[in-house]
Amino acid sequence: MNKFCNTKKILFFSLQLLIAFQSTNISAMNDDGWEVVSKSKRRKTNRKNFTNKVSNQNTEDRNKTRSEKIKRKKTKLTQAAFDGKLEQVISFVNNGVSVNQVDEEGQTALSWAAGEGHLEIVKFLLDNDAEINKRDGHDYTALDWACFNNKTEVVEFLLVRDADIHGERMSTLKTVAMRGDSHFEIFEILINHVMETKQFDLLTEQDEDSDRDILLWILRKYPNAPGKKHGTYDIETFYKYFNFLIDKCGSYLNFEIEDKFYKNAVDWLKIDKEYWCIKKIKNTEKCIN
Repeated sequence: MNKFCNTKKILFFSLQLLIAFQSTNISAMNDDGWEVVSKSKRRKTNRKNFTNKVSNQNTEDRNKTRSEKIKRKKTKLTQAAFDGKLEQVISFVNNGVSVNQVDEEGQTALSWAAGEGHLEIVKFLLDNDAEINKRDGHDYTALDWACFNNKTEVVEFLLVRDADIHGERMSTLKTVAMRGDSHFEIFEILINHVMETKQFDLLTEQDEDSDRDILLWILRKYPNAPGKKHGTYDIETFYKYFNFLIDKCGSYLNFEIEDKFYKNAVDWLKIDKEYWCIKKIKNTEKCIN
């Protein structure tokens, strides 16, 4: 009887070892011994690798399609400006091609060159009567594209040549502020230009859709702000924008402006519990009065 029980136990443990062995895969040997990887983990890794491969391929296909699509839409002049080929641009213009020629996107050579940071081409086109404030099919100007793509030198040059910061629906100042920390240097350049040229109306100008001025736009980018639509700043970026705007332009801001929710700057800061910011606004108001 005891021999039968022992045999039964041996068979039971052998079966357990067989099941355990089948559920794993010996993949490699290292200095410490065998590295054992479960089948489920291996399947999960394979699935992940396959998904990443498909995703990367789709991204490459999309980028390739977009690149080909853009190339088809450009004229020879706008393509040369986009590619940064100054000699070709000069040749086209000298042979009678209009510097203000637009492609299917409604963009001019100036817009493409500005967006890509080709300063010498921008200078040449402006010296040959390119329209600096011409808007494309997206309602953007050459200055807008230079700002969006962080082309600092081009932005500074266009501002010297009196590029307009006002927009049809929203000023360049606001569209740059929406892009957060990566565009703070461009924001500084624009604000400094506003103050130097005394275009103070840009600081209190309210856009059509939300009735927000530049301060309210920055406040609505507060982390986890109610009703956020376009993403938010991190808290350090919020303080950076807020402090710079108040310190630089506080005397020319209107803290009583209300947005479409009938809330002004202090109302939103109370919701966000930023009492230090409220105190800074109150101190600024005292200095003004």
